[in-house]
Amino acid sequence: MRNEPDTRWIVRSLREAAWAPLLVLGMVVLAAGVFDMYTRFPWIDIPTHFLGGIAVTYFFWRACANAQSVARRFANVGQSVLSLGGTATMSILWEFFEFLADHLLGAHMLHGLADTSWDIFFGLAGGVAYLVLRRWLAASTSAHALPDSTDERA
Repeated sequence: MRNEPDTRWIVRSLREAAWAPLLVLGMVVLAAGVFDMYTRFPWIDIPTHFLGGIAVTYFFWRACANAQSVARRFANVGQSVLSLGGTATMSILWEFFEFLADHLLGAHMLHGLADTSWDIFFGLAGGVAYLVLRRWLAASTSAHALPDSTDERA
């Protein structure tokens, strides 16, 4: 018998959460390629990166949760750090993609260092917003949960 790694968590993560970043990517393709919205409305780049940060952080959060089936359990702080780190990595890779598209394909996606910096900032801001909202929703849900039977005896 071979000792093969359990990769089912990867497939489960893709099934559960890949839709979110793919949805944002699809919106970018439609907005840029079909409707030329980034030329007509340059400000749309900001919410795109913000939504992308939310979507990618959600994906990495789900991946971390699913990886716990084969790895040790992460604390919420650790899961948040890993998720936001994945989002930071994807933000930087996206900016590399924009750079390569400009230089190899003649696209005009980059508009200087400030634009690149703001893109990364808003991607990370979207990730932080997702984590804060997730924490707030978890706290408000637990506050409204039914008391345990041990609480009723007191």
